[in-house]
Amino acid sequence: MPIEQFKTQIAAKNIINTPQGIFKNKDFEERYPVEIINMLREFEELENIRTVELTNTDFTNGTFRIKTPGKYILKEDIIFEPNKDTDFQPTNAQITGENPEYPVAPSGAYGLGFFAAITIESDNVIVDLNGFSIQQSAAFYLDQRFYSNIELNSSPFRPLQGPANFGTTFKNPKNIHIKNGCLGLSSHHGIHGNNASNVLIENVDFVEFEVAAIALNGSNCVLSRNLNITKSSGNIRLLSTYSQGRFIRKHLKRIIEREQSQSTFNGQSGQTILNKLETALVEAKNAVLTHDKTFNSVFTSNTGGDGNIYGMLFNISGVVIGPFIETRGPESVNENIYIQDVIISDLKSHAIEVLGLNSEPSTEFTYSSKKLQTGPAGDVIEFPKIQENGVYKPNVLSDAQFFIKKTGLTQDELGTTSISDKFLQWAEGGITFENLIGYDEGKHHYVTGGDSMGHSMKGNIGLFLSGVKNCQVENLEIKNVGNTGNHHSKIPSEVKDSCEIYLGASSTGITLAACESVQMRDIMIEEIYSEGGVSIGVDVRKGCEDINVFGLNVKRINSSNHMSIPEGDRECNPRSKPYAHRIEGNTKKIYINK
Repeated sequence: MPIEQFKTQIAAKNIINTPQGIFKNKDFEERYPVEIINMLREFEELENIRTVELTNTDFTNGTFRIKTPGKYILKEDIIFEPNKDTDFQPTNAQITGENPEYPVAPSGAYGLGFFAAITIESDNVIVDLNGFSIQQSAAFYLDQRFYSNIELNSSPFRPLQGPANFGTTFKNPKNIHIKNGCLGLSSHHGIHGNNASNVLIENVDFVEFEVAAIALNGSNCVLSRNLNITKSSGNIRLLSTYSQGRFIRKHLKRIIEREQSQSTFNGQSGQTILNKLETALVEAKNAVLTHDKTFNSVFTSNTGGDGNIYGMLFNISGVVIGPFIETRGPESVNENIYIQDVIISDLKSHAIEVLGLNSEPSTEFTYSSKKLQTGPAGDVIEFPKIQENGVYKPNVLSDAQFFIKKTGLTQDELGTTSISDKFLQWAEGGITFENLIGYDEGKHHYVTGGDSMGHSMKGNIGLFLSGVKNCQVENLEIKNVGNTGNHHSKIPSEVKDSCEIYLGASSTGITLAACESVQMRDIMIEEIYSEGGVSIGVDVRKGCEDINVFGLNVKRINSSNHMSIPEGDRECNPRSKPYAHRIEGNTKKIYINK
């Protein structure tokens, strides 16, 4: 559906523009918990703060950073395409000086490029979309694969988290109101934030996002109401390896500048490897822009997005990259979440499991505890794709990854590179692959269940509550959540008896993990399907306590047809029986009334 139609829907809604409008419901004191009522009363005073009007000219040279309180009002649709003449990257003038506007190195929030159109770095901020939209341009969308339309922080990660060093500056904003418009095309999120408090999101349509419409970690007091979350960006032809290739270039350039072509990998200089990488990236991008579906490379696919997707995610403080949590912990935050009058629909991806190798030899196997062999941006080295009959089978990405491992000296050059020395020797023909793989002492083995960044895959989920405490959900509709991913990757025989259950191909309407005191009422879930895994309406996982669901209506849950496992495939894929709702062990006081 074109974005103009979503804007038409927004204009037809009862948009709240006045302090009185916030409390338009006579029964608001009965309807909302006291924490939300107190938050709404604080927003009454924000309507009279200073006003700043925003147009496309405010975004031409990069992210619009909101550093002072105020009401920021869009006056036109924003197509975010910053610094298009400098490869969409911050210029030297923007990253240098005593207080650079977009800090990059040695530690800075913009190390992976412009990660948001708007960052909210101040308390007491209203972003009034005013019936307009914010979205990436088509070209910027292809090149900037790590992006949210609105970020509720000065950095996308808390200190010491993420695939790079994002610095130590981190502001937890309070009293944030986002309303009245559409958040469109985004390679990651519509709205993303860490440790924000008192957040009101209302009368917003979300469309064409790849990871999640809303993803808030460690928040306290959030009201999300009157939202339409739909049409995930399903026609994705670029694999995650494309963004990995773009991120790797800066590490190569730093090494080349220092080395001045002295070092080689398999007879190739760093400059040669960089030239081949950049040529392949341009070819892949052009193939997508020209709709050339015959182009085949390490960077493109015709199957759609290769990761999992969520409609709304509320998670404990920190990144949501590991397996489902089973306990909240004392520092989790993520409390007092209220969701009202929300539609989540048409979420689909083609999830792909990426097999990695553990970086340290081990005879034990647990996915969550293994550090994988990765490149400089957290990119998992895909060993099954770069070896044939035990011989290194190079591509432009793996050559760059191994060159950085061989020549990088500092963290700025190496990033997160964690390739074992023996595999570098193997890639240069000095050792056989078979002598490195297995479960014997001193050998490495494959790690299953992760994506291209080593994140634990959890399936496609409409509403994902992870470690939420004190949450109310009222009048929620979730429909057409699908996953066309395979029921697993083809895995070497030595792994199949040891691997963990694979969830990446699953689809779920609502998932709760380690949640406490959650009340849901009037929930409609329909058309949840998976072509290669299990499908569930409501999945209550370990660590949940005091969960009450009233008025649950579940229709048409369709799981994979892979009821039996073909000979030679792994045996740990979950059974494909569909569930209207499922309750795991280690839960307390769970009540579901259909």
